[in-house]
Amino acid sequence: MGVAQDCVAGIGAIGAGIWLIPGLLRLLARTESRELFLLGVVALCLGIALLTDYLGLSIEMGAFIAGLMISEVEYADQTLTYVEPLRDIFASLFFAAVGMLIDPGFIWANLELILGLVALVFIGKFLIITPLVKAFRYPLRTALIAGLGLAQIGEFSFVLASKGQVLGLVSRRVYLLLLGTTAVTLVFTPFVLRLVPQLLAWAEEVPWLKRLLDGTDELQGVSEDLPTQSALVVCGYGQVGRNIVRLLQNQNYPVIVIDQSEQKIQELRDAKIPYVYGNAASLHVLETAGVQRAKGMAIASPTP
Repeated sequence: MGVAQDCVAGIGAIGAGIWLIPGLLRLLARTESRELFLLGVVALCLGIALLTDYLGLSIEMGAFIAGLMISEVEYADQTLTYVEPLRDIFASLFFAAVGMLIDPGFIWANLELILGLVALVFIGKFLIITPLVKAFRYPLRTALIAGLGLAQIGEFSFVLASKGQVLGLVSRRVYLLLLGTTAVTLVFTPFVLRLVPQLLAWAEEVPWLKRLLDGTDELQGVSEDLPTQSALVVCGYGQVGRNIVRLLQNQNYPVIVIDQSEQKIQELRDAKIPYVYGNAASLHVLETAGVQRAKGMAIASPTP
């Protein structure tokens, strides 16, 4: 029965996210009232959370589903702008509540075991996340920062552990070990992220390490229809880069875009805009884009 309820909830969430949520948010947006839009979004999220609780799922899972549904609609960015202050407040309350659950005596009595679990979590997640990020052709520097930045246990683990304890799937000792390990990883992560840029800055002083970290010599892909005549090279296809490309195309200038985001490259493919897939800091990438014969170059990348 539980599996059937989960399937029904999942199908219902997909259907509501496609046909119901966008229309409702569009109706709220037409009122042009920030307060009404905010209240509508909060009521919608609470309603979905209570509905999932009624169906036998947790309120936390319902709130998670509601966030996913809203994040896929065209009003997601504006919605986040409105609810961001509330998010910060509830996040503070969440971490304060987690702090009240921690038993310092238990952590001290099991300090060696918890530190071992912390090391296992950091190393294990780092070894999983870093190769995954690198597999998407990001530079090693980005992969290392992502691997260390996401190496802690996430906040949602508290929800899963609490639910497991209520259902009898997780013992009290295991729950406290998980709680202590998660708390320590969350405390360590800011210090790790503060130390990593300093280590990377030191590594960049060594030429071969700098090339390894930046991956600037890797040409990752080139479109088949690069202009043979003098073109304008645009480095970066973010918000500014798109506007520059649009203006240049309106004036019938040939354009070549350099970017190293697969998502942006796919947008360029769909729009049939010539591109070079790689890091604009690479001399080889710039030469492939024809910068030596280009009429000009616009740097619109957010990366320093």
